[in-house]
Amino acid sequence: MTEASTDIATEAVTQQTQPIFRTDFEFNRSLPEPLAALDGISRNFYWSWQPEGAALFRDLDPELWDKCEQNPRVF
Repeated sequence: MTEASTDIATEAVTQQTQPIFRTDFEFNRSLPEPLAALDGISRNFYWSWQPEGAALFRDLDPELWDKCEQNPRVF
Protein backbone atom coordinates (compact mmCIF):
# COMPACT_ATOMS: atom_id res chain seq x y z
CA MET A 1 0.00 0.00 0.00
CA THR A 2 1.33 3.42 -0.85
CA GLU A 3 1.76 6.11 1.79
CA ALA A 4 -1.07 8.19 0.27
CA SER A 5 -3.54 5.30 0.36
CA THR A 6 -2.50 4.47 3.94
CA ASP A 7 -3.20 8.06 4.97
CA ILE A 8 -6.64 7.96 3.34
CA ALA A 9 -7.48 4.65 4.99
CA THR A 10 -6.33 5.92 8.40
CA GLU A 11 -8.41 9.06 7.99
CA ALA A 12 -11.49 7.04 7.02
CA VAL A 13 -11.17 4.75 10.03
CA THR A 14 -10.58 7.70 12.35
CA GLN A 15 -13.68 9.47 11.09
CA GLN A 16 -15.83 6.37 11.58
CA THR A 17 -14.65 5.63 15.09
CA GLN A 18 -15.13 9.12 16.49
CA PRO A 19 -18.41 9.35 18.42
CA ILE A 20 -20.97 11.61 16.86
CA PHE A 21 -23.57 13.02 19.20
CA ARG A 22 -26.67 14.79 18.01
CA THR A 23 -27.95 17.73 19.94
CA ASP A 24 -31.35 18.14 18.28
CA PHE A 25 -33.24 15.35 20.07
CA GLU A 26 -34.74 17.50 22.77
CA PHE A 27 -36.73 20.66 22.41
CA ASN A 28 -37.24 22.83 25.44
CA ARG A 29 -40.42 24.69 24.76
CA SER A 30 -43.05 26.13 26.97
CA LEU A 31 -46.42 25.09 25.61
CA PRO A 32 -49.66 26.83 26.55
CA GLU A 33 -51.58 24.90 29.22
CA PRO A 34 -54.27 23.58 26.81
CA LEU A 35 -51.51 22.04 24.64
CA ALA A 36 -49.14 20.86 27.38
CA ALA A 37 -50.37 17.25 27.19
CA LEU A 38 -49.16 17.05 23.57
CA ASP A 39 -45.56 17.14 24.80
CA GLY A 40 -45.98 13.86 26.66
CA ILE A 41 -47.95 12.31 23.84
CA SER A 42 -45.29 13.24 21.28
CA ARG A 43 -42.61 11.51 23.40
CA ASN A 44 -44.60 8.27 23.53
CA PHE A 45 -44.44 6.28 20.29
CA TYR A 46 -47.76 4.61 21.08
CA TRP A 47 -49.49 7.37 19.08
CA SER A 48 -47.67 6.21 15.92
CA TRP A 49 -49.16 2.70 16.17
CA GLN A 50 -52.73 3.84 16.44
CA PRO A 51 -54.72 4.72 13.30
CA GLU A 52 -55.98 7.88 15.01
CA GLY A 53 -52.54 8.80 16.39
CA ALA A 54 -51.28 10.91 13.51
CA ALA A 55 -54.75 12.42 13.11
CA LEU A 56 -54.41 13.94 16.58
CA PHE A 57 -51.53 16.13 15.40
CA ARG A 58 -52.65 16.51 11.78
CA ASP A 59 -56.11 17.78 12.73
CA LEU A 60 -54.65 20.57 14.86
CA ASP A 61 -52.95 22.17 11.86
CA PRO A 62 -52.69 20.07 8.66
CA GLU A 63 -50.40 22.53 6.89
CA LEU A 64 -47.97 22.76 9.82
CA TRP A 65 -48.07 18.96 10.26
CA ASP A 66 -46.88 18.52 6.66
CA LYS A 67 -44.34 21.32 6.98
CA CYS A 68 -42.86 19.54 10.03
CA GLU A 69 -42.65 16.35 7.95
CA GLN A 70 -45.17 14.72 10.28
CA ASN A 71 -42.75 14.79 13.20
CA PRO A 72 -44.68 15.42 16.43
CA ARG A 73 -41.57 16.61 18.32
CA VAL A 74 -40.98 19.34 15.74
CA PHE A 75 -44.68 20.08 15.43
